[in-house]
Amino acid sequence: MPITGEPLVEANAYGDDRLFVFLKLAGDESRELDTAQSNLEAAGHPVVVYTLDDLYALGGEFYRWEFAAAIAGRVMGVQPFNQPNVQQAKDLTDAELARFLESGDSPNNMAFDSLAKLLNSAKPGDYLAILAYIEETDESNRMFESLRHKVIERTGIATTLGYGPRYLHCTGQLHKAGPVSGLFLEVTTGDSNDVDLPGEPYSLKVLADAQSAGDGSALRAANRRFARVVLENVSDLHSLEQELE
Repeated sequence: MPITGEPLVEANAYGDDRLFVFLKLAGDESRELDTAQSNLEAAGHPVVVYTLDDLYALGGEFYRWEFAAAIAGRVMGVQPFNQPNVQQAKDLTDAELARFLESGDSPNNMAFDSLAKLLNSAKPGDYLAILAYIEETDESNRMFESLRHKVIERTGIATTLGYGPRYLHCTGQLHKAGPVSGLFLEVTTGDSNDVDLPGEPYSLKVLADAQSAGDGSALRAANRRFARVVLENVSDLHSLEQELE
């Protein structure tokens, strides 16, 4: 599972299932990252460092990691372009939309759960995937970063953040057909900001709610540990942190 955007914490707070990769630019100094690298190595975590000659070398990194993913897929017997569970989530989304058109009930009317209860099932080697069906803003990113920090400190497990429905096309297949080490927290809001979709009998918010409900149903069908929370608005994200205090 590739982890990006996760806040740095004390080296001894991480589990022993991590591999840390540092990308550095030659001649560029970052005391924070250098200190983090040293602390991780001292704590016994595996660390890989790539030093790039210049910014244009980033293009080579795309090739490096794409090639590595292809080789890993071959060794593991995984077909990278086969995504049956992604299609399953799409089919369940269509079913939610059909139900809405028939009954008028919002797909957001699902029971919601507790983050703290979900994390009680965490064990070494697990990870928490935050599936955010809200608008991505600087505020939401800051609040999710703070939440991820607390989760790592409390449990030691890795955390990922994906904004829906975008994440469905990059990690959605792994979530539902990969190892059963994932804990999935779906976050939506009852925010009333909405726009009509031209030519469709439902709005953008209804479509997003149907997508979140469809993916939630697919995760449950795969017997994944799953929780869903519905907030009034983005500023209520702090309530999730309060659950962990």
